[in-house]
Amino acid sequence: MKANEFELTDQEKDALNKVIAREGEEGNDTPLSLIQVPVLEIMPEDQEALLPNDLSVVMKTLDKVTARTQTMTLRINEPVRLGRLSITMRSCSTNSPEEEPETRVFLEVDEDQEGAIYRLFTGWMFASSPSINALEHPVHDLWPIICKTSDGAIFSGIK
Repeated sequence: MKANEFELTDQEKDALNKVIAREGEEGNDTPLSLIQVPVLEIMPEDQEALLPNDLSVVMKTLDKVTARTQTMTLRINEPVRLGRLSITMRSCSTNSPEEEPETRVFLEVDEDQEGAIYRLFTGWMFASSPSINALEHPVHDLWPIICKTSDGAIFSGIK
């Protein structure tokens, strides 16, 4: 047996065969993975105008060189500088307290490299699963904490 191969027990083989047999059945909601990935509904463009103008997200940053963390607040559509990075938040929401904790934010991250601007990241980041869609940068790490309005109310999205 090779190093990257492994043997399934008879019980594991039976369970796998049952899942494979039911895979094509109508109405089968059995997940093929044990990993839960946040489900995100993408907002239609016509609803973007309905986002509050005072929407902001609190982000935590890590400088990997100095090992220092800081908290920064990003306001919707307003770029914020972090070293050579320019970070712009386009949308965010946090689940209500009754639901499973989750904050998601749509970011655009650009880097100024000697006068040339390069897009490093565009996409959703999730507080509960920062490794699902992370910024790949040698100096900085970012992760969302909470999405709120200027009066401190948690923004849970447009209903």
